[in-house]
Amino acid sequence: MLRRILFLIIALSATFGFAHPAVAQNTTTSCSANQGDIYSCGNPGFILTPPTVSQGGQVTISGQGCAANQTVEFSINGQVIGTTVTDANGNFTVTITLPSNITPGTYTIIGTCGNITMSNTITVTGGGNAGSGNTGTTPVTGSGLTEPLARAGIALVLVGGLALAVSRRRREPEPSHS
Repeated sequence: MLRRILFLIIALSATFGFAHPAVAQNTTTSCSANQGDIYSCGNPGFILTPPTVSQGGQVTISGQGCAANQTVEFSINGQVIGTTVTDANGNFTVTITLPSNITPGTYTIIGTCGNITMSNTITVTGGGNAGSGNTGTTPVTGSGLTEPLARAGIALVLVGGLALAVSRRRREPEPSHS
C-alpha cells in the first residue's frame, strides 16, 4: 500500500514538477517573474517578440545588461538591422523591421554594446509575395491547451488511483490476533 502511494506521489511530482518543456521565449524582461527568460537576471541578454516573423515583418527587442545611455547595435549575418540607446539602468527596447529580402529560415540576431555581445535566434517565414514561391506563414491549427489539458488528465488519473488505493485499504479486513 505504501509503495502505491509513494509511486503516485512520485508520478505527480514528475508530471508537475520536473517534466516542463523548454520555453521558447518570454515576452517580459522582468527579473522578478523569471518565467523562462532566455538569459538570467542581471546578465546581458535580450528577448524577441514575436520569435517568428515574416519577411519584412517587425520584431521588438527588449533586453538588459549594457551600460547606461549606451548604443546597442543589432545585426543579422553582419548586416546592421537596427540600433537603440539604453536607459539609465542599461535596459533597452526597440522595434525593428526586418529586411524584406531576407530568406525564410532561422537566424541569429547579434546585439552589441561596447565589449558586450549578446545573441538570440529568430525564425523568418515567407512573406507571401506574389510570384516568389512563398505562400506565407504556415497556418497554426489547434490550441495551446494540449499540454496543460494532458497534464490535468494525467493528474486526475493519478488522484483517482490514489483514492482507489486508499479506499481499498480501508475495506481490507483487519487480521485477527488469535
